[in-house]
Amino acid sequence: MRLAIGLRYLATGASHTSLGFSFRVSACSVGYIVREDLEAIWMEFKHLYLPSQGSDLFIYKKYFSTNLLGCVDANIANYKFIVAIIGCNGSKSDSGILERSSFGDCLHKETIPIPPPKAPPGYSAELTHVFIGDQGFPLKPNLLRPYPLDLNLTDETKVFNFPLSRARRVVENAFGIMAARWRFFHTPIDAKEDLVRLIVQAAIVLHKFLMDCKDSCVRITPDSDNNDDVLPGSWRTDTEGDSGLINDTRRGGNNSSSRARDVRTQFVNYLNSREGAVDWQLERVRIGYYI
Repeated sequence: MRLAIGLRYLATGASHTSLGFSFRVSACSVGYIVREDLEAIWMEFKHLYLPSQGSDLFIYKKYFSTNLLGCVDANIANYKFIVAIIGCNGSKSDSGILERSSFGDCLHKETIPIPPPKAPPGYSAELTHVFIGDQGFPLKPNLLRPYPLDLNLTDETKVFNFPLSRARRVVENAFGIMAARWRFFHTPIDAKEDLVRLIVQAAIVLHKFLMDCKDSCVRITPDSDNNDDVLPGSWRTDTEGDSGLINDTRRGGNNSSSRARDVRTQFVNYLNSREGAVDWQLERVRIGYYI
């Protein structure tokens, strides 16, 4: 019963009082049980699914908040977090949060073991394996970000932004599926700071555990591609209008190196080449589908 209380808390976001009535224990006991459950879940699964990350909480817009920065598996069938940075100062941009993490340090030093450059099918030049981020992240030789929309973009740079945006939906789907499964993400969490961090940690490793199980994503579906159109996943309906999990769009600086810009240019060239282009891409970007 003790584990059921902890899982019910994650799945519903119900108050301790409500859970106490459901399981016929006191609200105070629910608080102790939930904390013990979450600690046990984190200790059991963290070595299997995520490295431990340092964290601190922050006050932003007059309420306490926890930042969750995630790196998601490129396999679109997984939607699993391979890195999670939990809790950072609210005045920091995504770029600042990344730079101050151990993962960001490895990214900067280029010590992350990623595959060597490889030529796409039919294409003569090799391309570097990279991570993909939005405009909140810096451009690096191993981290691509889109061209800023406030620039006078050419058709070629719009074509680059378009598939980059589609690829980033893998991350959006991972967050969406997790939030749809664990309902506590749907509202502000009434808990102490250390418990909030523990709740998020437990939700991430349980999300990955469930995604490893067959048919775990049957009810909660991700976005899917239908040629040039995107079919919204069911998680979007489940999380619509929520006040808990917020997408923070603050931007960071982008003092990129010439090598980083060269890497992005190589991808621009490929995506506009005969081997890398798709028939409908110019039509789509010319009507604004390149954000």
